[in-house]
Amino acid sequence: MKKIRVFAACQLGASISFFAEKLIEAAKEYDVDLEVKDRNIDEAHGTDFANSGCDVILIAPQVRFHGRRIRQQVDGKIPVVDIDGLTFATMDGKWGFETLILPYIKDKLKESD
Repeated sequence: MKKIRVFAACQLGASISFFAEKLIEAAKEYDVDLEVKDRNIDEAHGTDFANSGCDVILIAPQVRFHGRRIRQQVDGKIPVVDIDGLTFATMDGKWGFETLILPYIKDKLKESD
């Protein structure tokens, strides 16, 4: 199993934790050991992403307006992905993994082959 690290943020850190559980389950179907740090958006602003080992950063719909600042913070070195409202509202982990994470980690998954 390939380890992938995701930082996921929402307003208070609660709803993103439920979504993270769904993503982790879905990732197993792809033989991916997904580690998700679910936090509130304020913690995202204080995180040193350059040394975090994160492969992808997910931003929940209710805090999407913070995405620009997070993108500036990582300076293009880590993908910052806005979670669409429907995927988040339905907690569709499989669709979320396939559309929000998988496109950004395909090369990393190939490295383990």
